Amino acid sequence: MIGSGRVSGSLLPVLGGLPDLRGAHFSLTKNEPLASGVDAWGIGGRIGMTYKVSNDTILGAAYTLESHVNDMEGRATLTAIDGIVGQIPLDGKIKLRDFQMPAHLDLGLSHHFNDQWMIAVDVSRVFWKHALKDIDVGFEADGGGNLDILLPQNYKDQNILSVGVAYQTGNWTLRGGARIADQALRSDLLFGVIPAIPRKHASLGFSYDFSKESGVHFAYSHAFKESMDNSSLPNTSAPTRTSHAQDNWTIAYTHGF
Repeated sequence: MIGSGRVSGSLLPVLGGLPDLRGAHFSLTKNEPLASGVDAWGIGGRIGMTYKVSNDTILGAAYTLESHVNDMEGRATLTAIDGIVGQIPLDGKIKLRDFQMPAHLDLGLSHHFNDQWMIAVDVSRVFWKHALKDIDVGFEADGGGNLDILLPQNYKDQNILSVGVAYQTGNWTLRGGARIADQALRSDLLFGVIPAIPRKHASLGFSYDFSKESGVHFAYSHAFKESMDNSSLPNTSAPTRTSHAQDNWTIAYTHGF
């Protein structure tokens, strides 16, 4: 990245002057269950509509605007890795500039076959291409000096198909679903620390209604293992393979007034 002009700042001559520079990495965390090493305030918006085709069939559409979030800031450690000197850590402030969530368009259809069975189908288009071209990182060391890095990503727009089924009996509602998507990342720009490669998901869940006003809800989702390889600069200097699978579950209680 230095050779392609994607790194600049007063710390660049320091890193370039190391006898056997192998690379450098940032470490940032708050060590909290629901937090990251950087944060910022921002705004977003969504507009949508539903159309009742019949008592059993409903069409829906929604458009989510691209987010407008301020530059995310926090504390981080920049560690240079040299084959002779070893690891050289520098503490300081880190900033992720113009890191936004993409706009997306969702179209959906739900249909009740009877009082028990219902199916829902969603088709989505996620406009990653405009939102994530580069990851723009700025770092200021506590002792002085700065570094600016542009990590190329060039995400592709993504198509997503989701299907869900629900079965209701008494106070219980059982649910299942599946989701498949295009790959938004490019293998030649794969960045190993961004676990965004899974494309196929399956989910199960249930709800139990204590009354018309209150109920408990449980959902489990599984992202099937996906692997990608990258053997080219600028985001890796050696062949690498990234694999990622994921399990998530949530439980919630709701009460209406």
